[in-house]
Amino acid sequence: MYQFIEIIIKWKDQFLLLGFVLISLVLISTANTTKISGFKAFLIGSLGSTKYTIFGSGNNASIENENKALREMNLQLSQELISNRQAKFENERLRSIIGFKETFQKDIAPAEVIGVSEYNNRYYITINIGSLDSIKKGMPVRTDAGLVGVIHILSGDFAIVETLINRNVKVAVKDIRSGVYGMLEWAGAENFSLKNIPDSYDIKPGDLLVTSNYSNKYPEGIPVGIVRTVNNDLTSLFLDIKVDIAVDFKLLSQVFILKEIPDIERIILIENLENKIKNLN
Repeated sequence: MYQFIEIIIKWKDQFLLLGFVLISLVLISTANTTKISGFKAFLIGSLGSTKYTIFGSGNNASIENENKALREMNLQLSQELISNRQAKFENERLRSIIGFKETFQKDIAPAEVIGVSEYNNRYYITINIGSLDSIKKGMPVRTDAGLVGVIHILSGDFAIVETLINRNVKVAVKDIRSGVYGMLEWAGAENFSLKNIPDSYDIKPGDLLVTSNYSNKYPEGIPVGIVRTVNNDLTSLFLDIKVDIAVDFKLLSQVFILKEIPDIERIILIENLENKIKNLN
C-alpha cells in the first residue's frame, strides 16, 4: 500500500493529465452543455480537494521546514552581525587605549568600569583592579578625554572611584588661554560651574580648563572641561560661568589610573588647617 501511494505521488501530474483527457473525451461524446457545466464545476472542486488531501499536507510540511530553517539562519546572521559590530567597537577602543598609552609619559594602568553607585548626590564608579595591581588610595583617574576622579576605596581586586559628580568635590582649575585660576564645582545633574572668578577677569566661552598646580588632589594639566557660557551676575562681584565637563560619564567604560599620589605632607597640612577652622566655628 505504501509503495502504491509513493507511485501516485511520484507520477501525480501524469495521472491528473490522463484523468483530465479521459473526462474531456467523455464530455465531448455526450455533447450536453448543461451537464458539462455542472459536472465541470463538481470535477474541479473534487480534484482540488483531493489534490490538497493527497499532496497538500506534504507541501505544507516542506514549507514549514524551510521557514524554520530560514528563521534559524536569520537568527544566526543577526547574532553574527551583533558580534561583528561589538568586535569593531572593541577594536577601535583598544586602538585608542594603545595610542593614549604610547603618547602618555607617566606610569598608568588601564581598567574597566564594572559598576556605578550614587549616594546622597555623590557618584562613584567601581573598576576591576585594586591593591594587588599596585593601586593606592588617592591615585587620580582619567580617560583620554579628561579627569574622572580619584581612587577612594580599595580591595585586592577592585577599587571605587570618587568622581567629579559629587557635591563635596571641588577641582582647582586654570584657563589655558588666559591663565585665570578658579574652582570647578558640580552644580547638580550634568551641570558644572566655575567659581570665584571676578567679573573683571578674562574668561570666554570655548576656553579649555585643566587642573592647576593649586590642587592638592589632582596632578596639573589634566583636561577638565570647556567653558560653555559666561554671564555677569548683577547681584554678585563674580561671574556666572557654566562648564561642559570633558568626560561623558554616561558612556564611561574604560579609565586609566595615574600611578602617582599627591604630596602627603601637603595634604596633611591642608587637613590640619581645615580641622582648625572647623574647631573655631
